[in-house]
Amino acid sequence: MSDLGKFHLFGDPEALNHAASGSVGSPGLCDQEEDPPPEGCPSSSRYLYWAFSVLMILLVSGGAIVGILYLAYQPEVPKYSISSLKMMKFNPRRSNNLYAIFSLVVGTENPNKNVGIYYDEGSTVRLLYKGYKLCEGPFPEFYQGHWNTTWLQVPLTGYGQYATSLLRWMQQQKQQTGFLDLDLRVTQLVSLKFGRVKVRGLKLVGHCWLDVDNVDGSIISIKETICDLRMRL
Repeated sequence: MSDLGKFHLFGDPEALNHAASGSVGSPGLCDQEEDPPPEGCPSSSRYLYWAFSVLMILLVSGGAIVGILYLAYQPEVPKYSISSLKMMKFNPRRSNNLYAIFSLVVGTENPNKNVGIYYDEGSTVRLLYKGYKLCEGPFPEFYQGHWNTTWLQVPLTGYGQYATSLLRWMQQQKQQTGFLDLDLRVTQLVSLKFGRVKVRGLKLVGHCWLDVDNVDGSIISIKETICDLRMRL
């Protein structure tokens, strides 16, 4: 009679203990272990690491080569000089628009003894007055050898608005100072040749200040010219 108040447990004690801990049933997602990646198959992060390493090596090597060439050859920036500026057409129209054609003769000097200069395609020359663009045109594409000065004729054309105001400003300045100040801006893509090595991707930025007597005559007298050129990567 005393055995009726007791509970009797049957089965494997370890299994029962495991059931008591709450692990009975099929395992959940958190209990499933992912298979490790097979050996010999690098992950994407490893690809990125190698790509970044190769890129850094190329950049450092390229910079070192450019530095060595610069120290060995010591290149100088080319020089510009303006020979003449002719007005081919300067026609204010009734619609307050301006149509202008100029012919510019510019000299480029390569002062380097052992460095050649390639003037590449995609360069522009702009002629401005007080920030107003009168005309523009492409700079000729050519190669300039060592210790060389080349004279080039650059045609410039332009079509703009506010012709009446522009002419009034020019007349006022000419009456006050006796001359007109024009800005010539050049954006020139160049490549340098060091022996057999050619370095591309350089930019020559030029700014010339011109004092002229007028812009409405066929012959324009240039009283003073100052040019500043700088090389950029």
